[in-house]
Amino acid sequence: MTTIDSSAAICEIQSYLRAIDRFQGGSPTLQVNGVYDDTTCQMVAAFQKSHNLPDSGKMDIETWEAIAGSYQQIMLQNSVPSMLDCFPSSCFLLGKGASGNLVQGMQLVLQFLAEKFHNIPIAPCSGSFEDETEQAVMELQRRCELDPTGVIDLATWNHIASLYNFAAKELFDAKIHQK
Repeated sequence: MTTIDSSAAICEIQSYLRAIDRFQGGSPTLQVNGVYDDTTCQMVAAFQKSHNLPDSGKMDIETWEAIAGSYQQIMLQNSVPSMLDCFPSSCFLLGKGASGNLVQGMQLVLQFLAEKFHNIPIAPCSGSFEDETEQAVMELQRRCELDPTGVIDLATWNHIASLYNFAAKELFDAKIHQK
């Protein structure tokens, strides 16, 4: 059996266990101190037991992989969405008549914004830039004090991305404080 005895590795294990505990509704009491103390041993044993591993409280590769995997899954499910970086270039325009994945992605973002900001109409997620999408873009442009052309240019995209990131962070913060 391979054991982990490095202070940095123990800190990493402890921080992962704290995050897992917090996102599962617990009140993390484990200190991230780089010492494999009784509390760390108990938290590892509890994790092992809940994941059908031998609950020895000792860190082995199988336990490490399970803890790291659980931590990564929690972070993926609860992380703030990254800045959307799908706009092709500063001179690109996306408007009525366009279709494809970029349009559909934009429609999904507009739907998310319509749920968070009730003064933005919902655009159907069809992958085709039609009248409803144009109207949603025009209303968003009005609300952002842009010229309401119904065409997504770089300025419109930057406002959409900023609103998306603001709403997503607000949603994430609410989730964190709920736990």
